[in-house]
Amino acid sequence: MIEIRRGSDGYVKFTVVSLDGTVMTDYFMFMPNRAQMEWRRWVSAMGFTYFYSFDLNTRQLLKVENDDGEDVSEGMRNSGRWENAVETVAAEVEKMENYFRTQFGVSISEAFGDTGFGM
Repeated sequence: MIEIRRGSDGYVKFTVVSLDGTVMTDYFMFMPNRAQMEWRRWVSAMGFTYFYSFDLNTRQLLKVENDDGEDVSEGMRNSGRWENAVETVAAEVEKMENYFRTQFGVSISEAFGDTGFGM
């Protein structure tokens, strides 16, 4: 499911829907005014929700927070999980950007006008 809100606080939100049509709690939210994407991801094996913040200009993962809003980025770096997270998030962002372009014929940034983040 895709929700688009225009304006200075605008976003494009991709909410994950299961194969049987159930709307899940996971989402990808692209925010052109901040040139960022937030991925809310439920990790069932761990029983935790994580929020990944990704810079759309630099294509870098900025931070990861747990469901309590605590920054867990340093712990991920120390445990050797950061690089995998960077690669995973970058790949997911690319999939969402490509999907949007295929469905609507424009990039997310073009849908919002010239907002500064490249795709």
